[in-house]
Amino acid sequence: RQLNDKIEIICYTDISDLKQSNIGVTDLVLGQNERTLVSGNKIFVYFDGDHSHLRKQIREGIAEVYLNAMIYGGGLSGILQRNVKLKIPDWFKEGLIAYLGDEWNVRQDNSFRDLLQLTPGKKKFESIAKINPRLVGHAFWNYLTYEYGKSNVSNILYLTRINRNIKSSFLYILG
Repeated sequence: RQLNDKIEIICYTDISDLKQSNIGVTDLVLGQNERTLVSGNKIFVYFDGDHSHLRKQIREGIAEVYLNAMIYGGGLSGILQRNVKLKIPDWFKEGLIAYLGDEWNVRQDNSFRDLLQLTPGKKKFESIAKINPRLVGHAFWNYLTYEYGKSNVSNILYLTRINRNIKSSFLYILG
């Protein structure tokens, strides 16, 4: 996959139609915590009567397709890079997709606060991120944008792609 390839958005009338589909069935796992389903350049969405939810699904799907293309590249080299060189933590990718798909809101803030209260002992980022990587990652990217600005998100992604190292990208951009 390359960034100039077309993106196909397949919209179903409801979630039951989506679950019954056999398009891309080998690559899809349903029920991933409100996650938009993506297989290659195909984005699978459904309309439940809520336009904002449909818009969120489409934004998340496009974000995932472009993030995969940007970080991993396309073709055989992209597959090799994905498996060998760069291991992206779930909180990084899932959180970024959630961040790009939807703005931080009161429901997410309450869920994050509940997660922090339910986590026993010291609250280390890695241990909390293992429990709910999507929510913790979304909170992280939201905080990063709030503290350092939106431009630093793209700078971090660019350096991560170039350096193949997440930690050095954060250190270089944020200090």
